[in-house]
Amino acid sequence: MNKRINSFDFLKGIASIFVIMIHSGFINKFEYYYFLFDPITRIAVPCFLIISGFLYAKHINNFRYFIKYETKILLTYLIAYLIYVVFIFKVPTITFSGLFWFGLMLNFWFLVALFWDIFILYFSNFFSINKIILFVSLPLYIMSLFGKNESYYNFLNLNFPFRTIIFFTLIFVMLGFLSYQYSDILVEFKNRSIIPLIFIFSGLSMLEKYISINYFKNALGSNFLLSTLPLVFLIFIFCLKNKNINIPFINIIGKNSLFIYLFHTFFMYYCSKYTQNTFIIFPLTILFFIFLFFLIDNIKLFYKKHQKGYKLK
Repeated sequence: MNKRINSFDFLKGIASIFVIMIHSGFINKFEYYYFLFDPITRIAVPCFLIISGFLYAKHINNFRYFIKYETKILLTYLIAYLIYVVFIFKVPTITFSGLFWFGLMLNFWFLVALFWDIFILYFSNFFSINKIILFVSLPLYIMSLFGKNESYYNFLNLNFPFRTIIFFTLIFVMLGFLSYQYSDILVEFKNRSIIPLIFIFSGLSMLEKYISINYFKNALGSNFLLSTLPLVFLIFIFCLKNKNINIPFINIIGKNSLFIYLFHTFFMYYCSKYTQNTFIIFPLTILFFIFLFFLIDNIKLFYKKHQKGYKLK
């Protein structure tokens, strides 16, 4: 499975668009229909996590790759933060919990979570307790839904923010990893079975969100739902089965999703200096990154052709 899976790039591209949609405030403009759009856009980070777990699985027994992977995450995290400090915040504000648990910025928590989840994944495989960790991660995920500002916060009033490392994210990384091990079985599922289930759980997510807001009186900004987990897994199976999904302007976003995830807020920050209109900022951010990476790809292609021509001479 060394060949690039186009459908994963497609899914990461869609997920990146959803992240921009959320952080630009675009989704909040549909106040009366918020419950229809929000639960679908919230699959974004879980999709990144489950794909990460799947792709890492092929290197699970390679300790050198583990060190290289974790080092890359840390360096990416710290360099990105320094860029924000220099160009936006000016004065660094670093705390131990921010650095190693919550993330130093709104969208950096994903990298912190991924770092620790891969750490747990590697050693759970080393000690052959992967399935136990997956089993334990389910109640942790459910617990996260009762945390501060989450979907079922008002039931228990748990003031701890659970949208971190093991509570919310671990189960998706573990599902991705185990999906790699059982991929031959998963690809046998028929599209005619998967697609209806995706629509059913999408509808259930909308219903769950509506009930959460209107009957449980939870905040509009809550992140995840019980139905998010099966919905993401079904979408992932669909992409695993249909590997050749390729829409160029979406796939190019997916191929560069980490860069976009880290720096879309950077671009939006400078956009906001000229307009506060989210109907402008949201599409402009997407168009900017599509243009940027199409330009980079074409420069690379031109350079390769130039190099070949030079060698022939």
